[in-house]
Amino acid sequence: MKFSKSPYGLFKQVADKYGLASKTIRRIWLRGQETNGVVLHRVRGNKGRARSEAQLDDINAKLNAIPHIEDKDLRSIAKAVDVPLSTLHKYMATGIVKPKGQANTRPKRQIPLPAANLPGIITRNNPQTSPSPPPTLQFESVESLETMDRLPPFAVFQPSELRHIEALEQENERLRQENYQLVQKQHTIARLQSENDTLKSRNAQLTLALRELRVHYNAPKHVKVAMYEGIQPSPVPCPVGMYRIPGNGVTLTECQYCPRGVYGNLPGLTSSACTAPCPKGTLGAKSIDDCKPCPKGTYGMTSGMTTRTCTGPCPYGTYSMTDGLISASSCLSCPSNYRGPNGHRGNNLNFYAAGGYNCDTYYSGTNIVTGRDVVFAQSQDGP
Repeated sequence: MKFSKSPYGLFKQVADKYGLASKTIRRIWLRGQETNGVVLHRVRGNKGRARSEAQLDDINAKLNAIPHIEDKDLRSIAKAVDVPLSTLHKYMATGIVKPKGQANTRPKRQIPLPAANLPGIITRNNPQTSPSPPPTLQFESVESLETMDRLPPFAVFQPSELRHIEALEQENERLRQENYQLVQKQHTIARLQSENDTLKSRNAQLTLALRELRVHYNAPKHVKVAMYEGIQPSPVPCPVGMYRIPGNGVTLTECQYCPRGVYGNLPGLTSSACTAPCPKGTLGAKSIDDCKPCPKGTYGMTSGMTTRTCTGPCPYGTYSMTDGLISASSCLSCPSNYRGPNGHRGNNLNFYAAGGYNCDTYYSGTNIVTGRDVVFAQSQDGP
């Protein structure tokens, strides 16, 4: 019976009924015609449905040519016969190839067909029986056919396992929510930091603008500036404590503060020297007409000083409770039984902290053997 004589649409109907492919039903049909209803399924290789016996014989020949093959690992054997490791492992595991003269034909699996109504009785035990006409297969139940291409069944979980899986899913969802919240917080922190930087920059700009406004506010009022074509207006005098070099502008914005160590007590100054350096015994720290007296315990012998130490502290063994000393001779000597520590400026006898160190008590008979302590002790003990 030829293939074209099968009923139209039979393969598709059988394939749809049993969840198989039409090509699978067609292949089974053809094999049944060739073998009188006995369908044999060959084990597939990794590169085709069937492999020629010549190739398998060649692999067996190469295996038998390897000396002491029983002492070698599978990787070295696969390299020797030029066959992939996974392919050789499959061939040897399924018995397709066997070294040392063993059978090398591929095993066949007998797939029993279900009850199929054939027009004639096929007798296997009598091979001399004349072949019957080509059979016509009528599928009544092909449960065994489903086992050929059926996927493995899904895993069935016990109730305890299902509860455990549900708990894990809940924990995963909770962690996902926490991670989302952390990401949102990080974005918020980054946004706040950006806003903070913007506010700092804006604050700096406003501070500079306020400073300029103060300069304009302290400037003389009702200053008239005449603007004529081809005529340069007169410069506006700088306020007290500031100066402007001639030719460096005419408005208040070009004025600069007097530098440290000098003061400016007059408006309209035109030099960085301003009015004059701070006098002796004073220092200029803020540069705006603020020459302050040197603090207690120090003295200033020169003009134009800019630091709080002025010229230096009172010499060893002396102290000062007065601001603005102009020489070291103005420092007072510590009285008897007192001395200034380590040559630093002294303090009053009541040990009241007023910008200097205390005069330490000096006891007669104390061994002071080095440095200025010896000189001080001799001067205090005297003849």
